[in-house]
Amino acid sequence: MRFTFQHNNDKVASAQLLAELQECRNRSEMLLSAVLALINCVKEFSFGLAEINADAFARQMEELKQQMNTERGTAGLRRAFNGQPEAIDAFIQRERAYLEEREREYQAIIDLLRGSLTSLFEENQGFTRSLDEQSLQLEHITYLDDIRRIKERLRGQVETMRSTVAKKAALDRQRMDRLSREAVLLRKNLERVIDISQTDTLTGASNRLAFDLMLQRMIDRFSLTRGARFCLLMCDLDNFKVINDTYGHPVGDRVLKSFVAECRAYFREEDFIARYGGEEFAIILPGATLSDARRRAQLFCKRLAGRRFRIYADRPGENLSFTTSIGVSEIHRDDTIETLLGRADRALYQAKACGKNRAVCEQDAVKAARKKPAPC
Repeated sequence: MRFTFQHNNDKVASAQLLAELQECRNRSEMLLSAVLALINCVKEFSFGLAEINADAFARQMEELKQQMNTERGTAGLRRAFNGQPEAIDAFIQRERAYLEEREREYQAIIDLLRGSLTSLFEENQGFTRSLDEQSLQLEHITYLDDIRRIKERLRGQVETMRSTVAKKAALDRQRMDRLSREAVLLRKNLERVIDISQTDTLTGASNRLAFDLMLQRMIDRFSLTRGARFCLLMCDLDNFKVINDTYGHPVGDRVLKSFVAECRAYFREEDFIARYGGEEFAIILPGATLSDARRRAQLFCKRLAGRRFRIYADRPGENLSFTTSIGVSEIHRDDTIETLLGRADRALYQAKACGKNRAVCEQDAVKAARKKPAPC
């Protein structure tokens, strides 16, 4: 009887212990997901600013995410996270200082324009006062009885007014010339800032922000006129992690630059090339049909696969090749950014599943999804 009672107590204790262990696992997984989400947020808010080496910071955050995903032991997680809070805080401080400096520059430009406008207003006030005084002089002349004196005084007053107007015109010309030069300089600075903010600092392609803006404009244009059709290519470099792990990140960076150079050499000038993130790129083909876009994507895959790239600048005999997989989608009625990207992503996934180094269009991806295994 005592044994049965003890056995039941042990079963209850074991069940409680298992429940507590499961709760600990769930809590650990939830905390890990939260940490990964926060790391991704920190990475995305680096804004790709070359002046503060944001691209290297983004790679560091991506590596940290991969380590956090693969390391399950407490000691491994502690090693992976060692020194990271300090590095993140240091980057945030650099980014804050950089943005504050840009804010001060813009404020200086605004103050300059405000000062110019204020000065111009004050000069106009002075000109108005001068004209008022001269009009009073003219009024006094009307009180004179001698015609000769009236003529002399009028002649003198007219000369004074001419001189005042000429000085004002000369000052206005100088002011307008100066404001024109300042406006040109301001426009160039703003264009430079906009270009920097929408350019991927590593490859020179457009960045994710520029891509989102362009894609939305293309969708809006298509909704107004059905003739403004276009296609989207989502490209992902095959086995890029292997290249990074084998040759190091500097070589991986040169591979990304080489890919963009190949895109610019192959695609049309009006086609829009952007780095979507990591080793993934997006290309917008205005005016292309789905079949035309697929054909061009397939030819590009073949062209890229046949190229050889120097691994190290000082070792001409050591080369590597790399390939890309491409998903192709076409704008549809009532499309949004999410639906258009979703179809291109599914086609890209199918291209990867079929062995990589190929282009798959959205229609082929839909057909393959209905069959198992996927026909390649």
